[in-house]
Amino acid sequence: MINFVLRAVLERLCKYEKYGTNTDFLRNFSQKLFFAQFFNTAIAFTLVQVQVGNYYGPGGLLQGVYQIHLLNAALPFVYTVIDSGYLIKYFKRKKIEKDAAEGKPIMMVQRELDAIYENPQFSFAMKYAGYVKTVCSASLFTSIVPLAMLYSLISLFFSYWLDKWVMLRRRARGVAFGPEFPIEFIEYLEYPVILFAIGNIGFFYQLTTLHSQSWTAYVVAILGAVLGIVAAIAPMEKVNEYLFPIPDMELAQEKYSEIKMKLPEDYDRFNPATRDIALEAYRAAKEGSASIKRSSILKQENDNL
Repeated sequence: MINFVLRAVLERLCKYEKYGTNTDFLRNFSQKLFFAQFFNTAIAFTLVQVQVGNYYGPGGLLQGVYQIHLLNAALPFVYTVIDSGYLIKYFKRKKIEKDAAEGKPIMMVQRELDAIYENPQFSFAMKYAGYVKTVCSASLFTSIVPLAMLYSLISLFFSYWLDKWVMLRRRARGVAFGPEFPIEFIEYLEYPVILFAIGNIGFFYQLTTLHSQSWTAYVVAILGAVLGIVAAIAPMEKVNEYLFPIPDMELAQEKYSEIKMKLPEDYDRFNPATRDIALEAYRAAKEGSASIKRSSILKQENDNL
């Protein structure tokens, strides 16, 4: 429930900040949503349980972590079935169609009908934030509840297919955004390595007796955290470019006027405003080219005879 409240509050906050582009709005909204929901789901819950000292008892840390990730695995199905944004519009459409069939007047203007018959927009910001939050939360807790990683994998698997189905069947494409938005969240996937190591260190310290354990586990966990931090802050893009260089491609020397008939698509044929005229010209040019080619073949055959 708190995560839903956080989503509504942060979305209004980002709209109030008035970003210049849709990409900046989605990027900042998803960033805020990810950090807020991750803190609420994982960090705040853990700090409360550590402060209380309830690790193994009813309602304790282990039981809570298990229940959170088990619930997270079932949520994709719940969100798909109880899709309030789509279902409200669906029943409104059915009522309008029923009234129209019965001859009742439809007391709506075109703009209102368009709003009802257009599906809700797909929330990429919410989905990206949810995916990364799931991975980071599972990485933090998997050292004490290994099933957390399994449940998170199940959740991500079904979320992928259900979100694809919802996006194609029940959602509108919505606003466009640049490649910076998804690329930034791909880079966030470097955090789970650090969180896994931090979880190992913290929970090993809290749940075991220090003098009864070897320092080997601490050394390995600290080494993993250091390597994860180095991988997160290192300019991996430049490192990959150095290790796996991509040869420069030769620029095409042909002119557009020379090869335009060989292109499967161009702007004129793609633009709805110019498509019909462009397709007629393209078809005529193709037929003319084919006629000239047939004439040259017949002339060559006659010459051979």
